[in-house]
Amino acid sequence: MAAGARAVVLTGLPVAVNGVLRGDDARAFVDAGAAALIVSHHGGRQLDGLVPTAWALPEMVDAVAGMGTEVYVDGGVRRGSHVFAALALGARAVFVGRPALWALTVAGAEGVTRLIRELTAELVETMRLTGVPELPAIGRDLLHSSAGISRWAGSPHAR
Repeated sequence: MAAGARAVVLTGLPVAVNGVLRGDDARAFVDAGAAALIVSHHGGRQLDGLVPTAWALPEMVDAVAGMGTEVYVDGGVRRGSHVFAALALGARAVFVGRPALWALTVAGAEGVTRLIRELTAELVETMRLTGVPELPAIGRDLLHSSAGISRWAGSPHAR
């Protein structure tokens, strides 16, 4: 959000702000009434070369900690281990728009169903391998920057 800009909320519905990449912006949006933030660089199409969502996510989560704001991530999630990393970094949930679009294009609704099943199975396997019995037990302590975050953010498909 540009310095001095103010958001005007004209609805009683919760507002989620998409495309947030900086902690100071995250706090400003929450102060203006945002109920949720979506960490995204819009698939890298318009903003190629910007910080990967995996690198921006921890700053967003830390910036709004204790403010009752949910933080989601959209970008680069292609595997269950990427979902695990996003949850470990504090995301409440992840979006898988591009993979879902690919699955829909290739195999219709069945393709999307298969994608979600495979991501879920990969997430469960990652949880088993790390000894995590349930989603709330996934934490940052289970990641190492060169393994969890970098593989997700550094993937050629991360944008």
